[in-house]
Amino acid sequence: MSILKSILHRWNKENKSYDTLHPETESAQITDWHSGIIASLASKTLGTVVDAITTDSVLGKLIKMLLNASGVKYLIDTNGYVCFGEYFGGLIIQWGLSKENSSSTATISLPLAYLHSQLFASAIDWGAYGKAYGVNNLGKASFNVVAPFTPFSVYYLSIGY
Repeated sequence: MSILKSILHRWNKENKSYDTLHPETESAQITDWHSGIIASLASKTLGTVVDAITTDSVLGKLIKMLLNASGVKYLIDTNGYVCFGEYFGGLIIQWGLSKENSSSTATISLPLAYLHSQLFASAIDWGAYGKAYGVNNLGKASFNVVAPFTPFSVYYLSIGY
């Protein structure tokens, strides 16, 4: 059986000389160096990649065409949705804000009607009161929010297909 050993030499800027590293005993210095390189590369390139995807670049246009071809639709706004298309079974996630409802039961109309069924809906307080709200009558295009007081405003989330 043979044992393979190695020695690494690293340039030390302060001493202006090489440091000798033994990987068997000084692995922390090597792994710290590795993590630093990865973090540095990620911090310098990630912003460029995100800019390339979100702008009207060729890559951004190709991704948009791919999403459109697969049936993905979206509206990113205060009241919006993401329809994941056929690859995800037609899953749709919707959200929004319903303001100044004057009745203790308010009907929330969704931005997009579900083809089959609404599976889940939730409403949370828009203000600082932290009140609980009931949700019922889940339909394909709407649901009801029941509030303990009026007027009330809520953020809502709905999932269906």
